[in-house]
Amino acid sequence: MKLSVVITTLFALVVECSLAQASAVYYQGTVSNIEAGWNGEGYAFQLNGPSSVIQGGSCTGAIGTNWYAISASQTLFYPLLKQLFLAYSQGKSITVVVDNTQCGFANRGFVISVFNP
Repeated sequence: MKLSVVITTLFALVVECSLAQASAVYYQGTVSNIEAGWNGEGYAFQLNGPSSVIQGGSCTGAIGTNWYAISASQTLFYPLLKQLFLAYSQGKSITVVVDNTQCGFANRGFVISVFNP
């Protein structure tokens, strides 16, 4: 079994556990903007997609409802960033899983998973 398959399987198991504890909402689109900094809190990004797909949830963010946050304190911080940057650099669509029970920093959607559809 290749290492990438093992890592992907473990990642899926961790996400499954996270989803069982959270109220998950799925959003799909292409990444149009990425912001870094935020005093070391993490990365924020914006999705473009049909308005019926990007609801925004209960977290409105400082400049709109289609902004999401990946916090540096999250266990899966680096794997989530890898998926985010890969999709952004290739202009590919991604699916973002957001915990609808909490907001990330700057009142943005709190991301618990990122994957390619």
